[in-house]
Order: sequence, then C-alpha cells, then structure tokens
Amino acid sequence: MNHTAIFSNIITMISITIHKLDEELESSLRRHSQELGLSLNKTIQILLRSSLGIGSGKKRDLSKFSGTWSKAEFEEFKRNTTAFDEINPADWL
Repeated sequence: MNHTAIFSNIITMISITIHKLDEELESSLRRHSQELGLSLNKTIQILLRSSLGIGSGKKRDLSKFSGTWSKAEFEEFKRNTTAFDEINPADWL
C-alpha cells in the first residue's frame, strides 16, 4: 500500500495568531461577527478572502482605480482602433 498516495490529498490548514489588536479593531471585528451571525474566526476568514479577492469566484473590481468606459466611449475606442486590426504583410518581411 502506498501511504504517500493516500495522504497526498489531505489539505493542511494552518492557524495564525494576530497580536496587539487595538480596541477599535477588536470591537469592530466582534460587532461584524455578531451582525453576520458567524464566529469571530469565520468572520476574519471572510474579511481576509474578500480583501485579497480570493475564494468568491469573483475578481477584484479595480474600476475605482482605473475607471470605466460608457458604451459610447467603448464604441468610439473601437472605431479609433480598427486600423490596428489590419495586418500589413510588408511589416513582417
């Protein structure tokens, strides 16, 4: 029997201890935990995953940093960049 193969699918979970939380952060975490009806540990896991953009299947929305385009702006961009869709064979000699 290959014990390595049996145990290779086990997921290792680690524990992390956070020291010196100030009272405001600690009370905010506890309040948020109570509002969600979850344990403090589960609440912190959700907050960490959310802030890192992992686990939800969603990608982090960076539009507030880079902005977004309206449909009209996108159409204008497409019109102004159509020349880039053409390949000039002479460029590849």
